[in-house]
Amino acid sequence: MRFIPRKNRKPPTVIIVALIDVLMVVSFSWWFDDLHEPGRREARAA
Repeated sequence: MRFIPRKNRKPPTVIIVALIDVLMVVSFSWWFDDLHEPGRREARAA
């Protein structure tokens, strides 16, 4: 483990920003589906 340089590792902020970006895209797609077909999620859940 000591042979691996720590400078070459990606900072965790890059991973956190990528996860937030994915969550924003997923939530926006859900909102977009509700915009076109309102009540579809409620019908699917029931």
